[in-house]
Amino acid sequence: MKRKSSYHHGDLRSALIDATVALVAEEGVEGVTLRKVARAAGVTAPAAYHHFSSKDHLLVAGAEQGFQGWLSALSQLPDEGSALDRLIALGRSYIRFATTHPAHYRLMFGAHMRAVEDVGELAPSGRMSLMRLMSLGEAVAEELGPPLDARRVSQVGWATVAGVVALVNERELEDEMTPDEVEALGEEALMVLRLGLLARARS
Repeated sequence: MKRKSSYHHGDLRSALIDATVALVAEEGVEGVTLRKVARAAGVTAPAAYHHFSSKDHLLVAGAEQGFQGWLSALSQLPDEGSALDRLIALGRSYIRFATTHPAHYRLMFGAHMRAVEDVGELAPSGRMSLMRLMSLGEAVAEELGPPLDARRVSQVGWATVAGVVALVNERELEDEMTPDEVEALGEEALMVLRLGLLARARS
């Protein structure tokens, strides 16, 4: 990981968040400490503590940065088309973002987030991105009709894309997949999701 020897006045908070994300990429969430992050940013631990009072605050800030990035990607998605088409497009965006920003993704959805919920800084981007998924689940259920359930559509959609991301990011399938291979795997999974929802709606 590239160490920073200095930072520009006024952007230390951002430098600390960037250092946190880089450290997660190198050592995982468990490797993050306030002292290590401060060293990577080229400052003393007390200087870092002025902006973040604990490791949990650093992790939540890194997750928030990730959610903001994903929201930016979601803003590029078209609003037209069927609800099912838009759900598939969201899933495609999720897979692309998560596999190209694995450290951010780990911060956004890692099990550690349950332990830092009381920090109270994961807002509003985290809630907004998840609400987008839930609202599309409702739209798909309404569009295709019974017996589809809005909550279940959202859960199955999330499980599908999160499963692909886990296989890619944890390298369960190959030592390293090319971007084209990742895209192909994602498209196959999303096709199964589409066909499954259509078949379920006809049952």
